[in-house]
Amino acid sequence: MTSSNLVHLYIDVLSVATGGNKTPESAFVPSATKFAESLVFSIGRRANRKRGSDVFVTPYWGHAVQRFMIGFMPLRVVEKFVIKSVTEVKERIEKDRKRGE
Repeated sequence: MTSSNLVHLYIDVLSVATGGNKTPESAFVPSATKFAESLVFSIGRRANRKRGSDVFVTPYWGHAVQRFMIGFMPLRVVEKFVIKSVTEVKERIEKDRKRGE
């Protein structure tokens, strides 16, 4: 198989509500089922693309809106937001672990 027969796919995934990610569902945080349905639909629509082309897929519409909005923000603002979000998730995980002990 040569590289011209391949389609390189990047799947852009943001937060998804799962058993491991206790973030509640919202317009920007789909359930695992909703995300999976969006992913299969997105990949299927791109199956007929020209071989050898790269594909960037943001399957869930709420994630696409977030990516679009992030594109207008200064990098420093995005970095602060991401650091704050990751810190909150880490603290929630640590709190849940302590409860389980």
